[in-house]
Amino acid sequence: MGTGTGQHAAAAPSQLAKDLIGTWILVGKPGEVGEAPAAGGRLKFLTGRHWAITQADPKTGVTIFHHGGTYTLNGNEYAETVEYANESTKELIKQTDGEDYVTQELAINILGQEEAHRQQFEGYLKEYAKKG
Repeated sequence: MGTGTGQHAAAAPSQLAKDLIGTWILVGKPGEVGEAPAAGGRLKFLTGRHWAITQADPKTGVTIFHHGGTYTLNGNEYAETVEYANESTKELIKQTDGEDYVTQELAINILGQEEAHRQQFEGYLKEYAKKG
């Protein structure tokens, strides 16, 4: 017999989920990447479960838009739900969008880097085993 509380333990976050945590600046879209703007860039903040995006006018510093909410990550499928927004994007509140191509592309790129690193590491282990 267990003495559990009836609550399930949360699954440990994947390495990809951990790698997405941080502040990101929009520099283009997949296949069309440019330089980071000196001012007024679109910033996206990701934590373990929450996200927010903000863009300010580069000349005045006035917020053009700001909204955020929660996200889910299943494999490399990323979906956001908007839970709050300023006046300019309030129509997004309560919407869930699985079409965030920029964040999905970021997730796919991180996965690709992890795979390349794993292959490099496995190659190193094979060479080490031959010498050992």
